[in-house]
Amino acid sequence: MIRSIRAFMMAAVLSGALLTSPAFAEEMDNGTLAAAIRSADFPCNHVISARSADENTWIVQCNSGTYEVSRDEDGKLKAIQR
Repeated sequence: MIRSIRAFMMAAVLSGALLTSPAFAEEMDNGTLAAAIRSADFPCNHVISARSADENTWIVQCNSGTYEVSRDEDGKLKAIQR
């Protein structure tokens, strides 16, 4: 019984570590990036390319221009035109 509780706790800790790792933070789908750009009142119908600049910043090339999308400590996305 104690062994199964320890195994469960270890799995919970490891999955939490994976979700907060930089590799997870760098992944962002194009639809979410385009939505962040549009919500900042910039046009973006189609993401041509996107690359991670750092853990919480992406450089996004849309059909209408290039933007920098960043995520703040609260998880909110912000876009600025480059």
